[in-house]
Amino acid sequence: MQRALLVIVLVGCGGATGTPVVVPPIITDAGSVPDVAPVVDASAPSVMDASKAWTLTLVGETTLTGDVFVDGPAFSPDGSRVAIVNKDKLLMFDAATLAPIAVKGGVITKAAGPLMVVGRYAFDPSTGARLVLALPKGSACADDDGFSMDGARMSKACNGGTAVFDTHTGALIGMFREFQSAAPVQSGSLTASGNFVFWQARASGAFEEIKSHVTGPMMSSHTTMSPDERFLFSAPDRNWYTEAPAIGTLIDAKNGKTLLTFTGDVDGGVFSPRSQLLAVLHKTMGTEQQSVTIHSVSHAEALVKLPDRDVMTIAFSNDETRIAVIAAARKLRVYRLDAP
Repeated sequence: MQRALLVIVLVGCGGATGTPVVVPPIITDAGSVPDVAPVVDASAPSVMDASKAWTLTLVGETTLTGDVFVDGPAFSPDGSRVAIVNKDKLLMFDAATLAPIAVKGGVITKAAGPLMVVGRYAFDPSTGARLVLALPKGSACADDDGFSMDGARMSKACNGGTAVFDTHTGALIGMFREFQSAAPVQSGSLTASGNFVFWQARASGAFEEIKSHVTGPMMSSHTTMSPDERFLFSAPDRNWYTEAPAIGTLIDAKNGKTLLTFTGDVDGGVFSPRSQLLAVLHKTMGTEQQSVTIHSVSHAEALVKLPDRDVMTIAFSNDETRIAVIAAARKLRVYRLDAP
């Protein structure tokens, strides 16, 4: 089977310079797997030195009530709070002590400033009021919303496509339904930067640039784009490609080079808000629980490994010094990450 590493430049109207989207090697049939070489690009800037000892300190822990399958966790923009949503109810905690914080709640129809994005929801970080946009008349929309990292843009499944809105004005930015696949399209949601819609269709996915409406080639459904759009992290969807090697790949979106590869039952990755750190999720086939290693985007070696073996979800604080996890043992934990 032939494999290729493709770079597509998405060019908008008016001659504007497009944003490069890099496509990792993809699997074209369930019986074939890619040969991924462990490549480290020595020319990549050294952001953090993995050879020196980093430390991970448990800041606090609290037991969650109700269903453990919740949205979040997420830090407030200023890092003072951490939150989850359980059955549509916002639960806010002090990020230093994990003591519960009472919130006023309510509803807002426009964002006055940066929002606190907690999974499918967005809130005013000071009051806990939930953002509920007024939709155009005649819109038939689902409830699963997607947001950019700062909450400035929201995506919503509407009228057979994905609608993107400006949360500060409530204005519709555009409707997107160009993605075509032999498999049924499952969802289209915003990337962290808010400049792309990532479409998922079973094991495959593709990025569509909002500005140009141009869609890049197919890739794994387990692909994420860093908030600064410099990197893609991709891992095979082993629910569909059970024989695929569980290898994660970090790719430079500007030149198409494979910067780093990661082994150890890799299932996905989560970028930090400044795109300097990467949480690599490791999951054994047949389970939903994960372990996590934290890496610099310039080193394959782990900076630290979280002690939890049953991580459900993970989030970084905006300053990249703390990590929040929800564990299957019904625990919310916050760790402090210290550079040497």
